[in-house]
Amino acid sequence: EKTDAAPANQYFYYYGMLQQQQNMLQDFTRTETYQRAILQNNFDFQNKIVMDVGAGTGILSFFAVQAGAKIVFAIEASKMAETAKKLVKSNNLESKIFIIHKRIEDVNINDLKSATNIPQHWDGLVDVIISEPMGTLLINERMLESFVFARRRWLRGGDSNAPTNGPIKKARSKVNLNSNEPLNDKENSLENISTSEQVGLIFPTYGNIFAAPFTDEILWNEQISRAAFWSQSSFMGFVDLRSVQELALQEILSQPVIDCFDISVLCASAVRYGIDFRNIKEKDFETIIIPFQYQLQRPATLHGIACWFDVEFWGSTSRIWLSTSPGTAPTHWYQMRFLWRHPIYVTASQTLSGEIKMVANNKQSYDIFIKVKLNSKDSTIEFEQKSHYFLKEPYYRFQNSTSSAAALLLQSSNQFNNKNTPTINTNFNNHDDVSNYNNNSNNNNNNN
Repeated sequence: EKTDAAPANQYFYYYGMLQQQQNMLQDFTRTETYQRAILQNNFDFQNKIVMDVGAGTGILSFFAVQAGAKIVFAIEASKMAETAKKLVKSNNLESKIFIIHKRIEDVNINDLKSATNIPQHWDGLVDVIISEPMGTLLINERMLESFVFARRRWLRGGDSNAPTNGPIKKARSKVNLNSNEPLNDKENSLENISTSEQVGLIFPTYGNIFAAPFTDEILWNEQISRAAFWSQSSFMGFVDLRSVQELALQEILSQPVIDCFDISVLCASAVRYGIDFRNIKEKDFETIIIPFQYQLQRPATLHGIACWFDVEFWGSTSRIWLSTSPGTAPTHWYQMRFLWRHPIYVTASQTLSGEIKMVANNKQSYDIFIKVKLNSKDSTIEFEQKSHYFLKEPYYRFQNSTSSAAALLLQSSNQFNNKNTPTINTNFNNHDDVSNYNNNSNNNNNNN
C-alpha cells in the first residue's frame, strides 16, 4: 500500500462529498477544457470502450458518451459512486455508462464483464482511459500512480504505446516569458509513436511542472508575522515564549502557500519538467528531482520558488492544454509558492542553481526538499540554503487576496448553458511561453 489507512480514508471521504464535487465541476477552466479536449477529438472516442479512473460524479464519462463512446467503465472508490449511478440513471445512460464502486487497483475482469452491453469477443482491454488525477503541484494526493496503474493494466498497448526514451523527460528547458521560440519536443511527439500495433489513448497525455524564483516582500513579511505570538517575553504575565519562536517560524515556512499571484513577481524564466503519462511507471513517482539553474533577469530580493503545472491532451485531431499558470483564468488548484527562511538579494549578473526534490510519503502526499545556491560571475558560491516543506499541509491564502478568483469560478460555471463550446488555436507553437499561452487561452475565438 502506498499510503496509510487514515489518510486514504480521509481522501475518499472528502471526495465522497457533493460540496467538493461541486467545487470541481464549477471550475469552468477545468471542466470545459476536459469537455473540449474530448469533443474536439471525438474521432478517438467514437464506438470505443472507455475507462474513467476516479470518476467522481461521472462527468468525464458523460463527455465520453457525448463524443460517441460505445461503453464507459466509470471507476470510483468513494461513496460518490452511488451518486454517479443516480445521475447515469436519470440521464438514461445505463446502457452506456457502468459505475464500478471500487479502487482501480481492486478492479478485476469480472467487474467489467458484468456490463450487459459488452461485446461478445471483447479482449478485456479498453481503447481510451480518461481521468482527472491532478492534485496541487500536479503530484499531490498521489492519484497519478493509480492513473498510471490503470494504463498499465487496462489500456490497449498500455505498456508499449509511448516513446522509449525514458519514463520522465528530465527537461531543464526554460520558459522564457518574453520569447516566441518553441521548445523542441519532437522526441515525445505523437508522430514518433509506433503504428505497428493498435494502441490506446490516455487523457491527459502529458504533464508539466514549472518552477521560477519570485520576489514578494508582502507575502514573506505576512508569513513571518504569523509567528509573532511566540515573541512574547511575558505571556499571561509569566511565561517567556521566545525560545520556541524559531520553531514556530520553521513550521510556518514548511507550509507551501497556495494562492494566485501576478506574473510580474517572477524574476527568471521558469524551468519546465515534463512527465509522459504514456510510459511512466508507478515507481517513478516515488522520487522526482527537478534541477534548476536561473540566470537572474533583474536585481531583486528573492523570497522563494513559485510553481504551477499544466497537462496536455494529445488527440488525433487536436492538442489541448489545461494550465494553472499565473495570469491565466483561475482554477481550484491556484498556484503554489515555497518561501525561504532567508531571502536572497541578487543582481542581474548572478546565477541561482539547485534542485527541487519530491519524495512520496505514506500520507498520500510528498515531502519537498529545495536546495539553492547563489553564484557570482566567477562561479563562486556566495550563499546556500536548504528547506523542507510538507505538501499535504499547505497554507491557503486566497480568502482575501483572490476572493475574486473564487467568485469567477462560480460565475463562470453559468457559461456552460449560455455559450457554445469555444475553440482554441491548436497550432500555436510555444505553449510554454506564459504570456503567449495566456493570450491563446483567453481568446475563445481562435481558429483550429
